[in-house]
Amino acid sequence: MFMFRELYKDCFERIHWKSEESDLRTISSPLLARMLFCINLINEFEESLLKLKKDDCVWGPVHSSIGQEAIAAASAAAIRPSDKFFGTHRSHHIFLAKTLHYYTPEHWNPLLMDLPVAGKEVVKKTLAEIMGLSDGYCGGRGGSMHLRCKEAGFLGSNAIVGGGIPLAVGAAFAEKYYNTGNVVVCFFGDGAINQGAFHEASNLAVLWKLPIIFLLENNEYAVATKVVDACSVSELTLRAASYGMDAHIVDGDDVLAIYELITSVIPETVKYNRPCFIEAKCYRRYHHAGDQPGSSYKYRSVEEEKIRFEKEPIVSFPDILLNSRTFSEPEIKSIKDRAQMIVKEAIDFYTAGID
Repeated sequence: MFMFRELYKDCFERIHWKSEESDLRTISSPLLARMLFCINLINEFEESLLKLKKDDCVWGPVHSSIGQEAIAAASAAAIRPSDKFFGTHRSHHIFLAKTLHYYTPEHWNPLLMDLPVAGKEVVKKTLAEIMGLSDGYCGGRGGSMHLRCKEAGFLGSNAIVGGGIPLAVGAAFAEKYYNTGNVVVCFFGDGAINQGAFHEASNLAVLWKLPIIFLLENNEYAVATKVVDACSVSELTLRAASYGMDAHIVDGDDVLAIYELITSVIPETVKYNRPCFIEAKCYRRYHHAGDQPGSSYKYRSVEEEKIRFEKEPIVSFPDILLNSRTFSEPEIKSIKDRAQMIVKEAIDFYTAGID
């Protein structure tokens, strides 16, 4: 793992993380297979959901996470089932990864085994919730932007920009108060970092010494507003120094680096109740909501999108595993086929084809 360190003026660190091929040897083959499966399942789930939206099977907007699958898969793989997650309006990927991690046994290997029934139920119940059906985790009342599964430790996604950050700090306070040893991971976007809720919550988290990781999914655009047009600093990690937090920067497409980063910061975050800040630089495939690219709305260029789409984890992670000879092409295909079949089964269960 390559790390480049910078020191803030007041000696807080900002660390850049980047994986190397040798990092593959530090992660077990079953875990690599699980992360690849999770990326494929999220990607297939989101693409299928967008089709259901076009068929008027989903009420309200659908904010897909295509392009950000690596952050979810690696984060969920790095934490314990008892740790807690909070999400945003764009959280299908985080929710699926966390609940699958909780409901599937640690020994499960998608190269050798079908997904257990409990895992298949996760996909079905998530789909049902987004479609507004009573089988969903919240009885269909939460929908796409208000997902929650208390048992699995996903304590809520939130339609309000930055709205989940204070709730996550409250949950971290409870974890410290009850001395559980758990960590809270709070996901939010680049638009939320300019909200007062982020600043107030960050200040309290450090002041109260809480076991929380603030994980920024910086996909560069708040709807259609580019970060440089909305933020007074060029690097969003600089905000962490204001509150006495070390910051970490990672490529949001780099599965191995994200996994290694989170596994590295959790022990210190929990042992010393020291909050930290992670910025995962990523890119969403489609516009804020729906299935059209941002270039259709003229705030991104087709050339920019082409370059970024080629880095997406659904493409780059299989290539890494194949080129390193970690998995063969048939093995990678079998994992993708399993993921696609599980999503198809869930959709077939809740929809009826019309000739």
